Amino acid sequence: MSAGHLPAAVDGYERLLDSSRCQGAPTWLGWARDQGIAGLIAQATQATKLDPQWTATAIAAFDVGLDLGAYGVLHDHGVTDARAQAEAFVAAVRGVALTLPLCLDWELNAAELPDDELVLSARVWCELVEDALGRPVMIYTGPFFVDSMRLSPAGLADREVLFATRDTWISDYGPRASKMQTPETWTPRAPRAAKRPPKVWQAGPAGAYLPGGVPVDMNWTRGLSELLAPMARPASPAAQRPS
Repeated sequence: MSAGHLPAAVDGYERLLDSSRCQGAPTWLGWARDQGIAGLIAQATQATKLDPQWTATAIAAFDVGLDLGAYGVLHDHGVTDARAQAEAFVAAVRGVALTLPLCLDWELNAAELPDDELVLSARVWCELVEDALGRPVMIYTGPFFVDSMRLSPAGLADREVLFATRDTWISDYGPRASKMQTPETWTPRAPRAAKRPPKVWQAGPAGAYLPGGVPVDMNWTRGLSELLAPMARPASPAAQRPS
């Protein structure tokens, strides 16, 4: 069995992983902690469906002492369904001892929804989650996905609100997706609509794999303390070990 491999640490940056059902049972979290990984952002929901590994991952992260965040994947089913998807995410993470951000995974448009509706769906999801949990949402997306949208004045206004105060987690694998990029080899691009540099950069799975050879996405951040700070505010009800 492969022993697993992660890119080496880079001065001034912390390494984070993200995971979903694709990484299987979270028996590898102690190994990741021992490799110096600072935290994990795990998929809680895919549309309205609970990720089958979410509960086990949240328990394992708590037990090994690894900082944990959560993301929900927004499917392109329109604004009404975006509300249902947000409610499913809230139900999945409410009360869990999260110390890293709540995140919206916003990258899908297989249904070819109008761009205005894509933006409004994302805004609705973020606002509902923030209102329910009292904590800010960080937006995971790619620069091309956002920058290629053709928006009406109303859509542009919604996009302005969407990015006005929210941090971003950017997927940008650099010029060669087959080679792991690091902060020493590539500077990630943020969507033009973003108001500040990305807080987290997903550099891709190339060269990063768990014991057993399962690929895993490597992420870099300069500001771990800035990611932790918004989550330090009390939530209601009080966060605790999942069960």
